[in-house]
Amino acid sequence: MRTLPLTVEVKCTAGGSIHEGCMDLVEMARRLGCTVKCEMNGINVYAYPDDDPIRLFQAWEQSHDRGVKIAMENMLGRGVPHKPEVTP
Repeated sequence: MRTLPLTVEVKCTAGGSIHEGCMDLVEMARRLGCTVKCEMNGINVYAYPDDDPIRLFQAWEQSHDRGVKIAMENMLGRGVPHKPEVTP
């Protein structure tokens, strides 16, 4: 599935668990085919259609512990991983 070049921002309901929120964000990203952003306890969480919800939750925990204001499963970016060019 092609990921649309869009980001949908949603608001999470207070009282829900961060773990369940991450699962819901990834499910929404998969259904919409785009990035979904939500602020959870002061941290901007970005979910992508190909994210693992458990790894996204772990990224939120790490961001929370370090005082970082952003959490993504893959903090290095999206798309095709960089492969160094081999020159003959």
